[in-house]
Amino acid sequence: MPWYDEMIDEVAAAFGRREFGPVRRWAHPDVVFDWSRSINDVRGVYHGPDEMEASFERFFEPWEEASWEITSVEPLDESRLLVLTQVTVRGRESGIEIEAHGAQVWEHRDRKLERVTMYQDRDQALSEERGGDA
Repeated sequence: MPWYDEMIDEVAAAFGRREFGPVRRWAHPDVVFDWSRSINDVRGVYHGPDEMEASFERFFEPWEEASWEITSVEPLDESRLLVLTQVTVRGRESGIEIEAHGAQVWEHRDRKLERVTMYQDRDQALSEERGGDA
């Protein structure tokens, strides 16, 4: 079992509980959380665990319920993982439920997350991460 399985399990479980402490444990002090490709209000690039945590809190604000699941993990190389996700949310006021799928690339160094880059899907992630040859 690769060492990062523990990281993935802890981060996914913490996100599902809306707890950031376990995520912080795996974050490098200079972590970059690149959500610039997002289509929601959390779009931006966040630096360090404090900004990353604030973006998580902003993400959860409009939702009565939110679940986030990692559906698969593919190593891209020694320091990058392609993480496919599914999120299901229900609006706090509207009650409308939305399900979305996405992709993230988790870059790690010294067993810490150094950068998390969000993409809309696997093809976009592979295309951008590999310089256009998905």
